[in-house]
Amino acid sequence: MPDTPRLFTSYSHDNQAHKDWVLNLSTRLIKNGIDVVLDQWDMSLASDLPSFMEVGLKDADRVLAICSAN
Repeated sequence: MPDTPRLFTSYSHDNQAHKDWVLNLSTRLIKNGIDVVLDQWDMSLASDLPSFMEVGLKDADRVLAICSAN
């Protein structure tokens, strides 16, 4: 069985509806066998954002950038 692919998700934090959409997509990806790194799950208020992003990008097999019209 192949290793589970690791996906780092980056997205604009425009509004709560957009954040909810990203969360829903990430949940669906996990249910389909993708190991998703998402700030909403993997960061706390005390986390260091630059370090989180650096490690997340370094350890990922793929990166998904989700943009909005804004």
